[in-house]
Amino acid sequence: MAVLTPPIFPLSISIVVFAAAAAAILTLKHASALTRHDFPDGFVFGAGTSAYQEDVKLMHNMGLDAYRFSIAWPRLIPDGRGQTNPKGLEYYNNLIDELILHGIQPHVTIYHFDLPQVLQDEYRGLLSPRFM
Repeated sequence: MAVLTPPIFPLSISIVVFAAAAAAILTLKHASALTRHDFPDGFVFGAGTSAYQEDVKLMHNMGLDAYRFSIAWPRLIPDGRGQTNPKGLEYYNNLIDELILHGIQPHVTIYHFDLPQVLQDEYRGLLSPRFM
C-alpha cells in the first residue's frame, strides 16, 4: 500500500490585508473621510513599502518561508514600452535579494491591471480590443 504524504506548502504572505480593511471601511465612509483612527490599534500600514529591509526582517521573524508580491508595470516601464526605469528595476532586484538572503522564497507576479498612464490614455483601458 502506498503512503500518501501531504504536499508541503511554504508559509507565505501576500499583502492584501490593507486593501481588504480599507474596502470594508470605505463601504461605511467616503474615502476622503478615511483617517488612521478608522483602523485598529497596531494596524501596520505599508507592509510592502520602500523600507523593504524592515519588512523582510519582520517576515523572517514571523517564520515565513515565502512572499508573493506583484511587480507594477508602470514602476518598471513608466511609458508602457521602451526604456526600463533603472530605479524601479533596482527596487525589485534589491527586494528579491533581501528575501533570498533571509531564506524567504520570492513568488513574483506581474500586476497587469496597472497600466502605465500613457497606455491607459491610448487604449482607453484594459477592455480595449487593441490591448487584448
